[in-house]
Amino acid sequence: MIFNVSAFRSDALLLTADGQIPLELPKLGYRTLVDRVNTFHAALRETGHPDLHRRLDAQDQLADVLDWLWEAAAEPVLRALDHHGPVIDGQRAPGPASAGALRAFRILAR
Repeated sequence: MIFNVSAFRSDALLLTADGQIPLELPKLGYRTLVDRVNTFHAALRETGHPDLHRRLDAQDQLADVLDWLWEAAAEPVLRALDHHGPVIDGQRAPGPASAGALRAFRILAR
């Protein structure tokens, strides 16, 4: 897949064995992406801070950015590819793969 993000619009071009799938990504705006990347890098720097509350706040910020990235890019791409859940032992498991995993990551990170 190829992502194109600009001030005008954002898209993904999904390349499959059957051809190409163009996908508009309206939640993946350029300014929002820049802000989220900056938030992510700032939070990463804070994860090693000696103060526990600052580390926990940083982990929450990281999880928020990952939640946004899921909603803005990953989930629309996977839906366009008709992938609606994780594959376990060759079988699709029910439900979205993202929300539970991200929330579990947030809980385990604390």
